[in-house]
This record gives sequence, structure tokens and C-alpha cells, in this order.
Amino acid sequence: SHQLPKLKAIIHCAWPTPLQIKLSEDSQTKTNLENQLSQPMLDVIALSKILRIKGSENSKLILLGSSYSFAGRHNWNTPYYSLAKGLLPTLSKILTFEFAELNKSVITVIPDWIPEGMNQNPSKFSIAVNKSRYPRRELASMHEIASFINWIIEAPSNLISGTSIELSNSASP
Repeated sequence: SHQLPKLKAIIHCAWPTPLQIKLSEDSQTKTNLENQLSQPMLDVIALSKILRIKGSENSKLILLGSSYSFAGRHNWNTPYYSLAKGLLPTLSKILTFEFAELNKSVITVIPDWIPEGMNQNPSKFSIAVNKSRYPRRELASMHEIASFINWIIEAPSNLISGTSIELSNSASP
């Protein structure tokens, strides 16, 4: 069987497509909870097990959260997504406690709205509204987010383990 080399980092950003559904009207609550909340948490836990075994000294598990779980920047018409992403900071703290003795870190990075990925092809209005929340009136790019994540990976210290870092660009809600 193929053996993985020692890993410097694992980055988890995959997520099911958010469902726009009201929880109180959901006729498939159990299925949606399993697909939208339980399975992503199981995926993160599986990745933590891989990092435990294959992670090098000072390796990191980086979980990408979402500002959609924050009041004022929320997208609560996708409640399962917002709830699951909102759990990542707590999960990061729990896993940090488990990884401390192994000299490995778990960090949640929470980018604010970016006009890429699930927000690709935004309307001009959506771009203008989101830009208006930033003092410099600029939106972060995927490249900037990736550069920041690389900075975390290269950081020699574990002092930020268990931390949730909001990449808010000084946004107001």
C-alpha cells in the first residue's frame, strides 16, 4: 500500500453545498443533519487522525470556517451550513487540547466574504454591498487567503493553536 510522507499541514475547506431551507419546515431533518453537519464533522475528525499519525513536528490542521455563522454577516437562510461552520472554532479548541502533547496545532481560519468559490459570479450590487463594509473598500482574494494560510503553516510556533483567526479586513457587520 502507498505510504503517505510526513505531512506539514492538512487544510480542510470542503463542504456540502449549503441548503436554503428553514429548519422548522425541513421534512428531511435527519438526512440533512447527517449530510450537512455530522458528515463534515466526521471528515474533520478523520483528518485529525491522519495528522496525529502522519503529521511532522509542528504540523497543522487548518479548518476553514465562514463568516456566514456570525451575526451581522450571516447567511442564516443556509442554517445547516452556518451551524456547522460555527462549530469549527470549538472543534479547533478541543483538538488543540488533544494535539498539544504531540507538538501539533489546530487553527480555524474564517475568511469574510470573497467573490469566489461559493460566491462566484456575484451581482454588482452584492459586490458593492460587501465592499462598503470594508474601510479600504477592497475584497480579499483567494490568493490573499491562501498566502495567509501559508504563513500559518510556516509559522514555527504553536502559540496560535486553538485560535480562530477572522480575516475580516476590518469589516463592519
